[in-house]
Amino acid sequence: MIKKSEAYLKSGKTYCVKKKYALAIADFNKSIELENKIEYTASAHHWLGYAYFQLGKYSEGIANHREATRLDPGAVIYYTDWAIDCINTKKYDEAIHASTAGIKHNRTKHTPEGALLYAHRGLAYEEKGEYRKAINDFKKAIEFDPAFKGYRSNLNRVLQKAK
Repeated sequence: MIKKSEAYLKSGKTYCVKKKYALAIADFNKSIELENKIEYTASAHHWLGYAYFQLGKYSEGIANHREATRLDPGAVIYYTDWAIDCINTKKYDEAIHASTAGIKHNRTKHTPEGALLYAHRGLAYEEKGEYRKAINDFKKAIEFDPAFKGYRSNLNRVLQKAK
């Protein structure tokens, strides 16, 4: 039997798919209120961050992604979403912090998910004009996920800027 907190989490995800973010937020908050299992609460915060971000409530989105990483530090996706939200709002230092924390806690190591952590940090370094650091991170992302061509494009763009 599905618990109420899990049902609210599932319902919130369904609302996100339907782009009904206000309803999703209400259900994620109910799930958090009812749940005592960290993995469900972390997931609810992660999805809550997504829903807030879609509504343009960037501070609330970032805060919920940050909370998801606090609750479940081994979940790489929480760090990658926190970092990209920070990049999208020009909070580059926080994006670097989020990515670096994700790299530290990354259980999956050399995987596409791990590559995203380096790529996001590389993007933040690029925006700050720290091209050497960005180049190193894009090279690491390529090492982790050589099939994804976007990392090579990012690397080539930064190599041009660094000249």
